[in-house]
Formats: sequence, C-alpha cells, structure tokens
Amino acid sequence: GSLAPLWSLQKLDLSHNRIKNEVSVLELNKLSDLQVLKLSHNGMSKFPGTELPVQNLQLLDLSHNDLTEIPYVAMNALRIWDLQGNGSVRLADDYGDLFSLKSIKKLQYDSGSDYDNLSKLPEGLRKKLEGIVARENKRLQKIACPEGSRRIGQYVDNCNGTISDTKTGLMWKRCSEGLSGMNCENGKRERYEWKNAVRRFKNVEYAGYKDWRLPTIDELKTLVYCSNGVKNTKNGKCDDSSEKPAINQQAFPNTLSNKYWSGSRSANDDYWDYAWYVNFSDGHSGTAGRSRGSSFFDRFRNYVLFRESAFRLVRGGQ
Repeated sequence: GSLAPLWSLQKLDLSHNRIKNEVSVLELNKLSDLQVLKLSHNGMSKFPGTELPVQNLQLLDLSHNDLTEIPYVAMNALRIWDLQGNGSVRLADDYGDLFSLKSIKKLQYDSGSDYDNLSKLPEGLRKKLEGIVARENKRLQKIACPEGSRRIGQYVDNCNGTISDTKTGLMWKRCSEGLSGMNCENGKRERYEWKNAVRRFKNVEYAGYKDWRLPTIDELKTLVYCSNGVKNTKNGKCDDSSEKPAINQQAFPNTLSNKYWSGSRSANDDYWDYAWYVNFSDGHSGTAGRSRGSSFFDRFRNYVLFRESAFRLVRGGQ
C-alpha cells in the first residue's frame, strides 16, 4: 500500500520486487525528502514519471526492467540515473535541452559491448555528459600529473593521452582505439578487419599530432612486458606466472589480453589481408587474417579475429 506516512524518508530500496507498473499505489511522489530511490529488477515496462518524488531525488536506479520509452519529466536534482539492462531505451528529446537534468553527473547504460541500450541519446544530453567526463578527466590528470607529466618505468605519461618510450623514442596512444578516460574505461573498442584498419589508421590526428599510424610488428613487440621478468627469448612469450595482459598496465590500462594488430603484412602469398599481431595474453606474436578460401571455417576464423582484435596507434620511429 501507500508509503506516504514515511514522509521524511531519504533512501528507499525496492529492488527485486514485483511492482511492475503499479508504482502509483505506493504514492512515492509524496515522499518529498527522498534522495535515493532504487527500483531495479521489478519488471517495469512503463516509466513511472510523475509518480516519482522528483523534487529532491539525486539517485534513480531503474536498471534491469523492461523500459523502452521514457517521456520527459523534470528531475533537476538528479545526479545519477541508472538505465542498464533495459534493452533498447529511447529518451524523450526534451532531455537534451540545455536546462534539463541540471545536476546530472552520470547516466549509466549498457555500453562497451556490441551496442548501447540508449541508442538514440538526445544530442544535447550527449554533449553534456561528454563535457562532464572531460572535466573530470582533466581534474584527475592534475592530481596524477602535478608536474604535467609522470615517469612510469621506461615510459613517460605526457598526461594528454599519450605515452613516450624513453628507450625506443616512440610515442604511443595510452588507450586502445575507441577507448578513453584516465583508465581507458570509457567508450567501445574499435574493430576492423586488418585491411580496413590500415586505411583507417593512417595519419590520424590526436593530441596535436597528425602522424599516428599502426605500429610495425617490431615496434609492437617492444610493448611486451613480463611482470616476473621471465621471457622466452625464442618466441617472446612471458612465463605462465606473469601477470596478464603482458604489458605495463600502469602505462597502458585496460589493455585487452588478446591480439593487437600491427601494420606489417605477412609474406605468405596464399592469403589476403594476412598480417602480424602480438597477443598480449602472454606476449607471443604470430600471423593471421583472411584467406583466399571461402569455406565456412575461413569465414568463422575471420569473424573470431574481427571480434577479438584491437589496435593501439604509434607515432615516430620507422
């Protein structure tokens, strides 16, 4: 029944119940002091809207329901809004207005997999969230790099998304392509077949430089780092007891423990788009790609490589 008698309540967790679309019965909108409301895992298919106590609400968890359409409701105090696990959700365009969601700091939704469940994020809201992330990253960079740069072993973090290697003279992008943030936690890893990647990552502009490219296989091998110091001199593999991924994780956070493509083509003429890679699961290198054959196995292998592969750009050298 009604929760209106709990008029002074500030936090309410109703997750994992069977409320569905019967929110009005609870009279939550009479809880004017409520700041935290969790309604996840309730089978909701309709956004409660004006049935919510929106005056002072700062955190609203509607994750893992069945929401698809969210009409506009003014929530000026809202700071954190969780919509993960709802399939494809469309927000009303009014959420992109300059004065909408004035206090928002984080909008949580499924991202970084094969799709974003907020596939049509209003443009104004998208820019607002990007600005919030950029300002937070800048603040964290000032804390991490009070001198404008910091030393990490043989590397220098330039605090602008790039890493300089003092041994090779190369400059690397800190994050894999498609990722950003202080710990490369934002965005989605970009996937391309090797031939398309060679075209895509040629003279890319980033951090004031316009000559970013795919590394050669020899350049990519220089990033292999065995945490226990044990590396096989013949195949470049790290010992099994070494940490994964086989790279300096402080300099290159959120690195995939899998294949990273180089720009070096294989000399094997029996294959199309066959190139060298380094697998940072253990640091070994090899060749793979798309063969001339059109068998099911060839297509499946190419699909797996496409899904597993990643890219990190470099400049200088050669």
